[in-house]
Amino acid sequence: AYARFLSGYCDRIICVSPSVRDYHLARSGLPKSRYTVIRGGIDADAFARSKGKRIQLRGEWGIADDQPLVAFVGRLDHQEGIETLLSAMSHLAARGQAIHLVIGGDGPKRHIIENFIRHGEGGDYCRMLGFVNDVQAVLSAADIFAMPSRWGGFGLAAAEAMAASLPVVAARSPGLRDIISDGETGVMVDPGDVFGLAARIEQLAHDPELRRKLGRAARKHVRQEYSVESMVAAHERLYVEVAADTLAPRSQPIDAGWDE
Repeated sequence: AYARFLSGYCDRIICVSPSVRDYHLARSGLPKSRYTVIRGGIDADAFARSKGKRIQLRGEWGIADDQPLVAFVGRLDHQEGIETLLSAMSHLAARGQAIHLVIGGDGPKRHIIENFIRHGEGGDYCRMLGFVNDVQAVLSAADIFAMPSRWGGFGLAAAEAMAASLPVVAARSPGLRDIISDGETGVMVDPGDVFGLAARIEQLAHDPELRRKLGRAARKHVRQEYSVESMVAAHERLYVEVAADTLAPRSQPIDAGWDE
């Protein structure tokens, strides 16, 4: 209600994705022309994968270079769907799939992950990293990025993984479906679909060529559509447009109510 009240005083409302725009458009009562979608900007070069960091981290974790590794980096809460990922990995471990998982981040669901690892529900294949300072290093070590979020505005973590040429297995949820094309720049499953997520992870884990294909396409997509330069240019164009509309002469003079 507060956002709806404030939006009535805005000349333009910037949304980071079509999903965010559509969500607010359905609730605000404002015309679509009041909204502008400007995607978040990603410095793709900052997330280019490092072979040296891959070797270093995998050595510290005891994971051989040819063993498939899934990474999750994000807030550990209900929104990010971390329980769906844990259940999927537990299912894979029960089927004898030696697929590793590292989880970076913190949040209210951290204790669930710690219990999951402590009880060996993911076999010996799950590792909790806690808060991650060097996301690029973790992405360099990984082969697959999992993002099972139930909802979101933009999917920044997924976009960073795409910039690192990683195939992303993501939930088909608001925000993520705006940046990932299923089968082209990543793969998607329904939110909360444990077995679908497990199947997609298993498929990618055993198909290096598919991982490379999706990863290359993902990085190209981010560089073309989500560059910092494009984001800045879009803001500049919008500011010029709004300023021109604001300063344009009115067709009728305003009666200020003063007596002559």
